[in-house]
Amino acid sequence: MKGIDSCVAEYEGNSIRIEIDYGRYSDRPTQRSDMENFTETPMMFGSVPGNLFTYRKAGSPPSSISNVYIETDEKSALGLTISTTDPSDDETVKRIYQSLRYIPAVRH
Repeated sequence: MKGIDSCVAEYEGNSIRIEIDYGRYSDRPTQRSDMENFTETPMMFGSVPGNLFTYRKAGSPPSSISNVYIETDEKSALGLTISTTDPSDDETVKRIYQSLRYIPAVRH
């Protein structure tokens, strides 16, 4: 995975995939026709507000997807997406999100 205008990274295990996108053009998720049960929930990450989006995608196998979106300043945003194909991963995903803390950089 290579970013053109941002910092991107990914991790993939047996049934879970984590993608990180930080930069100027990180997009806020919007509902599309291929998303089932789309929800948006405000959350705090440390002292920084953000949103948690969740939805299911049909396919083979179907996947459960969640995305955290944090506007870090007027020019940049952080997106963290976790996709799973095994419902038993739901608790792991929940613990990952509960452990997140966004600490803004101090600029001098």
